[in-house]
Amino acid sequence: ICRVGQTVVRDGRAKVPITVFAFRRTTSLQLTLRWDPAVFRYAGVSGFNLEGLGSDNFGTAQTTSGRLTFSWDDPQGIGVTVADGLEIFHLELEQIAVPSAGSWISFGDYPTPREISVNGLLAALKTEDVRIEEKPAPTPNPVVLSASKSDRGLGVTFRMPAGGRYVLEPHMDAILATP
Repeated sequence: ICRVGQTVVRDGRAKVPITVFAFRRTTSLQLTLRWDPAVFRYAGVSGFNLEGLGSDNFGTAQTTSGRLTFSWDDPQGIGVTVADGLEIFHLELEQIAVPSAGSWISFGDYPTPREISVNGLLAALKTEDVRIEEKPAPTPNPVVLSASKSDRGLGVTFRMPAGGRYVLEPHMDAILATP
């Protein structure tokens, strides 16, 4: 199984993990990754985790159309076995528009068809796509501090979100003066 891992867009960037399962005695793997080029722009590949895997294993000629080709062969030719869930590489995308209902990153067969070989023989390759949704960065919960003066002296009021925990520590290096 070759799977597009869960991906979140943050600050306009997506780092899409490509993960494998049941990758046993694999001698070659090839496929095409697809995305909506109106939403994402190709920014690169990284995180190579197979022997012999590097940037030369990727075809970038059609990335402006939302397609990246990939082809890898075991440099030893004897078959590679890796742990389930290994991220073999990351597809890096830059968000250029916000989709109305998320955007899919998927496996395709054009221009490079999905193929896997085990012990040098073609085998069935199952792929799983994922929909990417933008998650805004968490907003900090502000603490509102206000000072007041009354006949009883100076007062300080704190307002904070429910569940907030803040520590107020006195410091002797500040002197509050009143006119």
